[in-house]
Amino acid sequence: MDEAVLRQMRSIRALRESQARVARQLAGRRHAACQSTYRQLRGQLEAVLEERQGLEQWVAQSTMRSAAELQLESQQRARLSAREAAVRQALGKARAALKSAERELQTADRLSRNALRRREKVDEMHDQARQDQERYRAAAEEKEIAEDCESSCRRPGST
Repeated sequence: MDEAVLRQMRSIRALRESQARVARQLAGRRHAACQSTYRQLRGQLEAVLEERQGLEQWVAQSTMRSAAELQLESQQRARLSAREAAVRQALGKARAALKSAERELQTADRLSRNALRRREKVDEMHDQARQDQERYRAAAEEKEIAEDCESSCRRPGST
């Protein structure tokens, strides 16, 4: 193989490896951010559920309640239900984003492995080309020596 072609192949390989490395880093960062968001939302949901449980205990302990207390209870239930629905919806979106980030991370890992395999293949091709050049050079030298020997043997007066 021509040396210029090998240099170009190495350059392309280096670019692909760099792209794969950057894609892997970005996918890793996105995955970590999605995991963090998901954990935060899980914490918020747990807080809402604990608050709802506290409200339910308060309702169970209160036997005689005034109209104001009943209205307060109703408002608290509605507020908690709205918060819970919002958190569950955000949690669903965060779960989907996390799964997407995990797929991106797997794809980036696969691309990195592929780039490494291509690098190894190009290195093998380069080594093979270098060996072929060395064999060609050695064969050319042997041919030149043989031709010199043959021409010197044809000269009159040579032994």
